[in-house]
Amino acid sequence: MENVPIFIKHNGVWESDNSFVNFSVNGVLVTSGCNFEELVSVIANQLEKDLDTDLIDIKYIVKDGYPPMTVHSDMSVRVYIELKRMNAEFTMYPLCVTFKDKCTAGSCSNVNPATVSSDGIQSENRPDIYLPDAVEMISPVRGKDCDGIQGDDKGIMNNQDTVEMMNSVHGEDSNGVRGDEEGIINNVDIVEPISSVHGEDWNGIQDDDRCIVLIDNPRHQDVEEGQLYLDKETIVNVMRHYAIRNNFQFRVERSSSTSYCLLCPEENCSWCFKSSSLHKSKLFKIRMFNDVHTCSIEERLHSRLSSAGIIGGMIRNKYADSESVYSPADIIRDMKKDYGVDLTYMRAWRSKQKALKMLRGNKIESYVKLPSYLYMLMHTNPGSIVRLQKSEGGSFLYVFVSLDASIKGWKYCKPIVIVNASLLESAHRGTLIMAYTQDAAGGIFLLAYSVVDSENDASWKWFFERFRDAYGAREGMCIVSDMHESISKATSIVYPEVLHCICMFHLWNNIKTRYTKIHTPVKELFFAS
Repeated sequence: MENVPIFIKHNGVWESDNSFVNFSVNGVLVTSGCNFEELVSVIANQLEKDLDTDLIDIKYIVKDGYPPMTVHSDMSVRVYIELKRMNAEFTMYPLCVTFKDKCTAGSCSNVNPATVSSDGIQSENRPDIYLPDAVEMISPVRGKDCDGIQGDDKGIMNNQDTVEMMNSVHGEDSNGVRGDEEGIINNVDIVEPISSVHGEDWNGIQDDDRCIVLIDNPRHQDVEEGQLYLDKETIVNVMRHYAIRNNFQFRVERSSSTSYCLLCPEENCSWCFKSSSLHKSKLFKIRMFNDVHTCSIEERLHSRLSSAGIIGGMIRNKYADSESVYSPADIIRDMKKDYGVDLTYMRAWRSKQKALKMLRGNKIESYVKLPSYLYMLMHTNPGSIVRLQKSEGGSFLYVFVSLDASIKGWKYCKPIVIVNASLLESAHRGTLIMAYTQDAAGGIFLLAYSVVDSENDASWKWFFERFRDAYGAREGMCIVSDMHESISKATSIVYPEVLHCICMFHLWNNIKTRYTKIHTPVKELFFAS
């Protein structure tokens, strides 16, 4: 088996923001088929620690803002090894190792070296594992006292509370508890003793509710109190779909990076939803959810059902690809099929505009960012020629861009400049002007592009002036265009020494349009000339 190098951080401390600081570094080599017991043994030997007196805690950070993952079983080791194999850099995903004296942890007397492996079979040499400070339950413990088990309203019990509870129920020997004689148990073992003490129904919390499930599906349907979501965006999308499926609209009471709270639009209705981040991470947990409406059905139906903003948030991924086609008719069809909601064409169109705005921002506000964009364009492409022209009122008028690579490549191309203009089909219109030539291989080589208000004398003259600033004039140079009069006027002013030619393709299209009956017989003669 191949060896996998692992970067070790040790003798450090965990901060409240889930960062590991003030650490020393080391490294070990383990085989790709390494199990948990072998990993712990290798780390302990390398760091010169005695597992008979020290408890070991192994964690690593997968992504900033998320709680660290604990390595505590053979499966968690296999996951970590696979992650390291996909990321060959030595310092990626370091193991953060901490040790704690067993006497400090309250287990120094009568230590039994026999422990339980991940498959439930006892092993004489398996080291004891230090239980993390807190275990997060997906269903909160309601009330201050749950059959004598102390915990906060977030359903968190620390390991000391668990051990005391187990000793009080099973006696000092903790009979029946998998682990050593002092009640040291791992995360997986916590659930079974509680079930054995309180029965299958633990004050209304079923067994499957006590498993930690991280929800990342934005279309998740079963919304319940206590659920844990990947991030705020996921929980926002889940509630949008929930409102559509149940034919009502909510009102956002509070929305920030750490909380998301909703209410029914009707003031006297008891429906409410509250969620917040978990321990200042990106994970979001539903703290309270009352899904019963006390308002009348008529009041809910008169609310703004299926608003464009909600639908836009649901369909925005359809437009992630700029070339994708998802029309208002497609929106109407899918909303009817998936949610049974009837939309008018106008509402579907507005939903599409909302979705595009969420993805690409406000079109008007994007003009404010244009100077910053042009600055970065020159910064990343030194030698480029970039010009921005504003109107007297400070509004956008023209922009010209010629990249340094195009300027340097011009001398290796044919001295022919072809200019063309195309209308921009957007809310604010405009015209795109492009100038290009042929390279030595006969391919199209872009020289410059510009956005102007329209094809007129002023815009074409401004374009050719900027073009001459960038490229000057060459011997034998000619400019090829269609028959637009403004182009002819601008070239005669800016490039009086350069020949201006008419594109054969545009000229032939004009002949076909004007002489519809006789253009076919003269086509061969036209191109032969």
